[in-house]
Amino acid sequence: MSKKKVLLCDLGGVILNIYPEKTIQSFSEFANVDEKEILNFYTNHPIFKSIETGECDELEFYEVVRSVLNADISNERINSAWNDLLGDFINHRIKWLEKIRSEISLVLLSNTNSIHADCFEQKFKDSVGSSFRDFFDEVFYSHKVGCRKPDNIIYSKVMKSLNVDKSDVLFIEDTVLNIKAARDFGLDTIEIPRNQLDFELMNEIESILKSK
Repeated sequence: MSKKKVLLCDLGGVILNIYPEKTIQSFSEFANVDEKEILNFYTNHPIFKSIETGECDELEFYEVVRSVLNADISNERINSAWNDLLGDFINHRIKWLEKIRSEISLVLLSNTNSIHADCFEQKFKDSVGSSFRDFFDEVFYSHKVGCRKPDNIIYSKVMKSLNVDKSDVLFIEDTVLNIKAARDFGLDTIEIPRNQLDFELMNEIESILKSK
């Protein structure tokens, strides 16, 4: 019997493989700026935070991409390039999460946006045959809650909604800053190297879930 009550999961890089370099490559195929500018845009432009916190909508995002990359392209082309970073759901991870959910609550906490959410939810349905959101006991998307990791407020909102003690939760995540913020907040955490949630790490997670 597990002693933890909640496994709180990141999505990209943990459950779903992600490849940001593919989006950068796709941007370069239609951008009329040099590679350095594309990388700087992807890494530093505030539009990416804004779309992840719901501060801007999809149309604003498309306009910024067109403007910064100096590209006369359709919304659909931008959509496709933006979604290129999303990989596939790995079957053994899904099976393992199903096992976890049969014992404790399975909760998702993801920095994401409406464009990516539409895409990965459809990928999940096509791959698994069921609703992505229904797979979890609760889902927290940054663009829906209006804040994102590593901001302290998002962990506060999650804990308030879950109504459990911090000691009841184990958080798995691939981004160091988000792990540090969660630890400082008081959560037990495991850092998952990006796209490397394998059987060894699964066993480690299960061991921690059985401790308090």
